[in-house]
Amino acid sequence: MIDDALIVRTSPFHDRTSLVCLTNAWTTISGTTLVSSYRNVELEYWAMFRSAGVVDVSYQIAVRVVGNEAAEALENLILTRIGDLAAGSFFHTAWCTDEGFVVGEGLLLRQDSASFLLLTRAPCVSFIEMACSGFDCTVEIAGDAEAGLELIGPAAPQILESAGFSWAPALHPGSFVSMTVRGVTVHIACLEHGGAPAFAVRTAREGAVLLWDRLRRAGAQSGLLPVGTAAHTIVRLEAGEPAYGLDYMGALVAPSWRLMSTPDAIGFGPMISNGKTRFNGSAALRDAPRPRRRLVSLAVEGAGTLAPAFITAEGLPVGHVTSAAWSPRLGCGLVLAWIETINNSPPNGLRLVSPVRGAAAELTDSNRDGRHCTLYVPA
Repeated sequence: MIDDALIVRTSPFHDRTSLVCLTNAWTTISGTTLVSSYRNVELEYWAMFRSAGVVDVSYQIAVRVVGNEAAEALENLILTRIGDLAAGSFFHTAWCTDEGFVVGEGLLLRQDSASFLLLTRAPCVSFIEMACSGFDCTVEIAGDAEAGLELIGPAAPQILESAGFSWAPALHPGSFVSMTVRGVTVHIACLEHGGAPAFAVRTAREGAVLLWDRLRRAGAQSGLLPVGTAAHTIVRLEAGEPAYGLDYMGALVAPSWRLMSTPDAIGFGPMISNGKTRFNGSAALRDAPRPRRRLVSLAVEGAGTLAPAFITAEGLPVGHVTSAAWSPRLGCGLVLAWIETINNSPPNGLRLVSPVRGAAAELTDSNRDGRHCTLYVPA
């Protein structure tokens, strides 16, 4: 019998994405096969800032928590205060084990007083079920939100309106709407990527092809391009956003406690609402020392993508790179890396070294096109 964790599945949009993938470049994220690049990474990247790009993000798991005590159950689980979340809005949050190690993170959407939709790439449905077991609520995979796209770019609002989703352009970052248009039910959340308008669009698996076709037709005159995971990763690194399973390991799958991380170590500390003292793992975190090993975002001077690579300080290894990409807008390399800090600050004289290419680069504080690429350590 094949272990279900070893099965690689196609995306609900595979019948369409495979037709326009000219490079035959594919990757796998959270057990889902996705296009890495359709034509050219830089072309797809600039489409998200000059016109619009559509990205397949069906690797995310959609979990629905519903019931009279759904809010109370989630209040006891996540880092952020549920009372700060109004119906029709969402926020980014995370949840931990009893020992204070991060299990996963994602977007929590509040549909009404007793219904929530959680979008995450962490396979932790059973963990959430167990955390909510003492409350009057149910936890299940949301079948009406299995297929996911992100529509990014200045033309995104116009494309959604042309596709029939007329309410979407009125959304502001942090809000969402659910609607049914000509037989397709969608959940549309307004995001923000590097200042560019962005929308997360979710629908049922059976409606995926119809949604894809509608958006492509609506965006034909606006220059809408399909965007692969490689270009989408550049945008993620520009925002300094860590990815589950790549930049950090969830506590449920980490092979050793040494690879488990607290919210502060990953940069999720600001998610903890002011004054919130009760959530899963809060007691352990209250007594925990500040982590020395931290995930940081760095600008790389004079180098492109250098991964795999490690970080040195005065010739000694102090960390390693988890994600790296070249940013065409900023004109520099961007990396996420785990490093050992000194008094909560990175050591001096950091260098990035690639054993594969035999190259090295200085890590720097600098400005690129008016954008500050600074050595960043999460608070």
